Parts: sequence; structure tokens; C-alpha cells
Amino acid sequence: MQGAFEIGLWFLIALVGVPVIVFTLEVVLAMLPAARVARSAERPGCVVLIPAHNEAGLIAQTVRSVRRGLIEHDRVLVVADNCSDETAAEARAAGAEVVERDDQDHRGKGYALGAGVAAIAGDPPAIVVVLDADCEPEPGCIDTLVRACVATGRPAQASYLMRPPVGGGVGDRVSALAFRFKNLVRPRGLARLGGPCLLTGSGMAFTYEQLRESELATGDIVEDMRLGVDLALAGAAPVAVPGAIVWSVLPGADDAKRTQRTRWEHGHITSILVHTPRLVASGVRRGRVSLFLLALELAVPPMSLLVLASAAVAALSAGSGLIGVPWGPALGACGLLALVVLAGVLGWARFGRGTLRARDLIYIPVYTVGKVPIYCRALTGRQKTWVRTARDPTDPDACTR
Repeated sequence: MQGAFEIGLWFLIALVGVPVIVFTLEVVLAMLPAARVARSAERPGCVVLIPAHNEAGLIAQTVRSVRRGLIEHDRVLVVADNCSDETAAEARAAGAEVVERDDQDHRGKGYALGAGVAAIAGDPPAIVVVLDADCEPEPGCIDTLVRACVATGRPAQASYLMRPPVGGGVGDRVSALAFRFKNLVRPRGLARLGGPCLLTGSGMAFTYEQLRESELATGDIVEDMRLGVDLALAGAAPVAVPGAIVWSVLPGADDAKRTQRTRWEHGHITSILVHTPRLVASGVRRGRVSLFLLALELAVPPMSLLVLASAAVAALSAGSGLIGVPWGPALGACGLLALVVLAGVLGWARFGRGTLRARDLIYIPVYTVGKVPIYCRALTGRQKTWVRTARDPTDPDACTR
């Protein structure tokens, strides 16, 4: 009986160990100088496509920030998707072209993107850059993404980062740090291995043909991850462009935080279960290392879940040692927990000091445990439908800070 239990423990350790090792390797490699991404000398025109649902009061600022980084022949297209406010009028007044879409049975970002691509079919650009309505690209971001997409022929993903909301607490800063790990540190590390990246939802450049041939009009709550996997399987795996940065702001209201985190976390877990096997199977069939690397990247769960899983396996293994099971699994599991903690500290020291103060690191375990209800709900019934994250009405200038 003890032998079978020990085998079960080793299986759990292996299950947790793969993403822990991938995460650690990515953080360590991210310490090296960033991999260079090819940039084309040619700069064709682009369309910046912005899906928006009830973004009045914010969309005009976003359009103006985008237009500052454009050149002649570039365009901004806002898809006002099922809006009941003045989003369309404000976007037009700020200088954007606008497509208004009204279909209450098919709501969500994927449907809005599909409508946007259909709207530019009559005069298609070489490159389409997708940007969320609450985002601000840093100077040069759009140009860098377009040139990288032209040079590589692959989708180009900017570093999509978050700022804490005005008046936000230490939990918001921890969340912003986790976002930095996911969208900057890990893609930068994987790029050192020559690996592709996942799409993260905003600051994404594609050739028009790549979007035209993709299945966009879906209600997938993490349509970006699915799109990135689909394109990788089609031979156009996304490439990370660390030099291009897009900023947004975390929601300030507790309900909005909970909604956004649940959508992200449940969507990520669903993507792991659905798309990792697809990537592995295709990698085996085609002999493509890049698909294996992307599968490993996708298999790393959200940081809080990775830490919780490592701690749970370590506690279970240590408790088993106390009742007579050999101590080998306990040593292995505690080693994995130490490894993920060490990688987190190293990543914070190199990339996160400006986001989270050293004295606030002690709050991370509290923040992590606070995610347990979200993961429990993922076991009983994962969120599967798109829900818009409410913007903070008290912070109208959030996207321009």
C-alpha cells in the first residue's frame, strides 16, 4: 500500500515539476540580454483595430494615444460592439473610423474582431494591430510591432503590462507583478530558446491574411490564447517583441477585480486542458520543436496556482513521510517549492522592484491563498462565457498614465 502511495506522490511531483522547471528556466533566461527580433526596413500601412463595448469616457483617449504613433496611410478602426452608450460617437470625434455592431446573442471580443476584419476587407492593409479599448501603447510601439510582423511573417506580441489603479493596495501591486511575469519575463526567457510566445490579448500585430483566415467570431473567453495556438499550428507561431510595450490599468472595484481574475484564471486553465494536447500531438506528428516549446509555455498555470500546487504537493509528501512513506518524495516536492519561490524572488529582483516594494513581498502568500476560491470554482464549474470587466468610473484618465 505504501509503495503504491509513494508512486502516486512521485506522479504528482512530476505533474507539478514540469511547469515549475519551465517557469524557473524562463525566469533565469530572461536575466540575459533580450533576444533580438528582426525589424523590417519597410513600414507598410496598418490598421489599428480596437474592439470596444461601452467604453464612452475612455475610448477617445485611447484613440488619441494610438494616433500619435501612426504614420501616413495608417488607420484606426473602432468596433463599437453592442454598445448602449456614446462609444461610437466619441471614437469618431477622436478621429477613428467606426463600425457599429448590434447582436446581443453573439457578444464578446472575438465577434468584434471578426466584424472589424470583415469591415476592412474592401481595402485591406498589410498589417492589422489589435489593441484593447483601455490600453495605451508606448511611443514607437505600433511601429515596432508592424516592422517585426513584416520581417518575421509571424504575429508580433508586445509586452502587455498592468498598472495598479489609483489608490490601489498591495494586492493590486502583487497582481501587476504577476502580470509582468506572465507577459514580459516568461516570453523574454522563452525567446532565448528560440521559442514562440502566447498571444496576450492586446498589442498584437498580424498580417491581414493571418486574421482573415482565422476563426475569430467566437465567444471564447480567452480568444487570444486560442488564436495564438491556432496560428502556431498553421505555421505562424507568434513572436514576442519585448521592446514594444502596451499599458493598461487593473480595475479598482472589488467586483470588477473578481470578474477579471476569474475570467483570466478559468480561461487559462481551460486553455491548458484543451490546447496543450493539440500542440504536443502536432509537434510529434510534424517534428516541430517550436510546438513543444509553446506547449510547455502554455502548460505553466497562473503563478498563484503554480505556487499553491507546489505547496500542496510538498505538504502532502511531508505528511506522508511522517506516517512511514519514504522521505524521497517529500525532499523532491520541497525542492520544487523552493525552486519556484527562488525563481519568483529572482524575477522580482530583476524586473519587479518598480512594481512591488521589498517589504510587500510578505503579502504574496496572502494574495496567493486568496485565489483559492477562484480555483475551487474552476473545479465545480469554470466560467465559459464572456463577461466585460467594469471600468473604474472614478479614474477616467487611467489609460493615459
